[in-house]
Amino acid sequence: PIAGVGLGVAHANAHLTKVAFRTALRGFVTAMVIGLLFGLCVQVCAKLEWLTPLQGPALMDTLLPKGSLARLFPQAMESRTQPQFYDLLIALASGAAAAYAMGRRNLFSALPGVAIAAALVPPIATSGIALSHGEFAKGGGALLLFLTNMVTIILGTSLVFRAVGVRSQKEGPNAARWPRHV
Repeated sequence: PIAGVGLGVAHANAHLTKVAFRTALRGFVTAMVIGLLFGLCVQVCAKLEWLTPLQGPALMDTLLPKGSLARLFPQAMESRTQPQFYDLLIALASGAAAAYAMGRRNLFSALPGVAIAAALVPPIATSGIALSHGEFAKGGGALLLFLTNMVTIILGTSLVFRAVGVRSQKEGPNAARWPRHV
């Protein structure tokens, strides 16, 4: 759906852009809700002491204080709460790869979809988990990473589709102006 938004923008197809954006939005709301539910489930399990390491709770308490978010918020998730410039480059490359693969018959187009999902689902799930723990700054950072990745992927797909010749059928004064503004 994200590549569909980019295609809709490149082709000046407002209907395709709206439908693809709504589909993508439903998917990402679902991912965020799953992240929220997972975070709440982890909190309940931790309070009931169902989540104890194999070495025993005493060892875990000496390493990390009880109730510490570091116990449940590993470094992989922490890195998604502080967007970096290279995250934008990865998202741009994912969008460009998706558009390029969609435009070539002999390329396996599922791989760029996986790359796009890898750029979008972890930040939105991290946002949901962080928000469920009351970590609004971390949740906001992960949400910011998600939003910038989404915009950058759409930009990358639109640019590649335009570069390979995908354009609106209407040219001149009758052409839609909104894709240029987008």
